[in-house]
Amino acid sequence: SSSGTRRRAAVLSALYEALRSALSRAPVKRGKEAPFPNFDPSILFPKSHDYWTYHGSFTTPPCEECITWIVLREPIIVSSDQMAKLRSLSKNAENEPDLPLVDNWRPTQPRYFRMVSASFL
Repeated sequence: SSSGTRRRAAVLSALYEALRSALSRAPVKRGKEAPFPNFDPSILFPKSHDYWTYHGSFTTPPCEECITWIVLREPIIVSSDQMAKLRSLSKNAENEPDLPLVDNWRPTQPRYFRMVSASFL
């Protein structure tokens, strides 16, 4: 950034039945935020909280190297219906044309000198 301060972010992602259920109950209006009252995000995670972590980059341009990635050891299974629901979401504002949340990834990148750490032995 222009101030010399690096922006940092963390990415930990999960989507499956509990989130789908919460999304289906949220009062959603296109381009608006929707509250999630009484939603406990801990139900999104597997029983094991073991993970790997490393510093990397966003997967979308400009691919800034400012992300702490957290990869769960125990995979979370996502059904094809859940993936279809996710792919039906858009990132546009209320009065803008549809911009679906698809193809927002890039191929796996080399590890280079990144250190990968584990929360388990």
